[in-house]
Amino acid sequence: MVKLGNSWYNQESSRASFFIRNMMNLFAISALINGIFATFFGVIVDLRNRKSRVHQTFGLIQMAIALWRYRYFFWQLSNVEILALLWTRILAIFATFIPIFYFHWVLSMLGKNKSKKALLFTGYAITTVFALIGFTPYYVTSVSSKLGFQYWPNGGVFYFSHIILLFIGLMSL
Repeated sequence: MVKLGNSWYNQESSRASFFIRNMMNLFAISALINGIFATFFGVIVDLRNRKSRVHQTFGLIQMAIALWRYRYFFWQLSNVEILALLWTRILAIFATFIPIFYFHWVLSMLGKNKSKKALLFTGYAITTVFALIGFTPYYVTSVSSKLGFQYWPNGGVFYFSHIILLFIGLMSL
């Protein structure tokens, strides 16, 4: 224990909190870098052949990843609970679209868009429903301190349902 002014400080806990704060900044910085790269690759690939369904769907994946990562960046920098909750709900909406865009891209690469049209339509419909629910407490109920994060999102009932549907969707490939 060290006395600074009128207060006593535990050196070990202050080192630990310094480490945790810097790790959170590392997560924020990595999210920003990932978002920038996703934006860059999405634009580059889309500009190479705008009419190709493979390029278009790859661009959609990169756009969703970039928007998700930029919101992740803001979430990591949040120092107020309500802002952290806002950013986690917004990032959940963009993260919801990544699997269906990936599925669409794989179908495009395999040339199976037409044969799997009904499955693709169903996937987009379900994703849209989850995206609309994404900003409600049914998707992310709250944020709390977990795993060294000051504000970690707590999933609601639809969050876990989405993970199950994601698994089923990936297995249908």
